Amino acid sequence: VLLDTWDAGTKAELSEMMSMLDKTNCNFQTKEDKWTPLMILAGLQGVAGVASAIRQVQALGGNCAVTDKEGWTPLHWAAFHGSEDGAKELIKKESKLLSAKDHEGLTPLEVAKKENNETVAVIFEKALGETKKDK
Repeated sequence: VLLDTWDAGTKAELSEMMSMLDKTNCNFQTKEDKWTPLMILAGLQGVAGVASAIRQVQALGGNCAVTDKEGWTPLHWAAFHGSEDGAKELIKKESKLLSAKDHEGLTPLEVAKKENNETVAVIFEKALGETKKDK
C-alpha cells in the first residue's frame, strides 16, 4: 500500500494507507529501500490531506528520525521532492532534524538547494533561524 500510494503521485488517495496504519506499524519500512509512511507522505507534493496525514502518523508514534537506505529522514524527502506541505508540517515538531545528514553528508536544506527546491529551502532556512533564536 505504501508503494502504491507513492506510485500514484499527485493522484494519490491517502485514505487506504491511513486506514491501515496504527501504533504497531506506523514506522514500518519497505523491504528494499526502507521507506516509512512518513517518508511517503513527506515526499508527496500537491496531494490534498498530506499535512493532516503527517499529523495522524506522528500521533500514532511515527518517528521522523528513522532513515531510509540513503540515510534520508522524511525532511530529506520533502526537500528532494519539493513538498511544501510536508516541509511545513514536519518542521513544526521536527526542526531538530534539519541538522540530520544523509549518507552523502547532506542536510535537508542542502538537498533542497541542490534540487533547486527554493520554496522548501526558504521554509527550512526560516525554521533554522527560529531555532537559533530559541537557543
